[in-house]
Amino acid sequence: LIRRSPARQSNFPSMISIFVYPSLFVIDAEEHDDAGIVSTYEDELSGESWDLGPVVLSWEDALIGARGEDQGYNAVMHEFAHQLDLENGAVDGVPKLDGAERYDAWEGAFNDAYEKLEKKIRAERDSAVDEYALEGPDEFFAVVTEHFFQTPVDLRAEFPAVYEELKAYFKQDPASWTANE
Repeated sequence: LIRRSPARQSNFPSMISIFVYPSLFVIDAEEHDDAGIVSTYEDELSGESWDLGPVVLSWEDALIGARGEDQGYNAVMHEFAHQLDLENGAVDGVPKLDGAERYDAWEGAFNDAYEKLEKKIRAERDSAVDEYALEGPDEFFAVVTEHFFQTPVDLRAEFPAVYEELKAYFKQDPASWTANE
């Protein structure tokens, strides 16, 4: 268990702790349908990020991402992307950006890419981005963050505007780190 010192400035102000389980962990979950029916079930997770609380991770999955064993998958990056998303006060796929003008560019790039991914998945065409990204704007941001660092050349080729937004946000250019660039 890691706890943030209250006296220290943090890039993750709402995160207070990190819990690490040896492998996938089970949670009690519920789903509400359009008719108002609530279904409860158990769900196995590799990670979870809470609004005003901890990040929970599977150590086994953290190692998979760290070793690059499943390109485009990194549970740690995914869950910390959710924490970054929270910094603007909402879980909406938009982290706190530098300046008001950045929001319009971000929204345009991400909405276009989301729609393009939806069309590809409906047409059963391959994408560099996992279809889990279509669970919502928050998951889209988390999944493309994984791809930005794990498969940057592929992400840049398929969604160049999203790549450029992430490059500006993270102040990194991971595609330039590859031998082919």
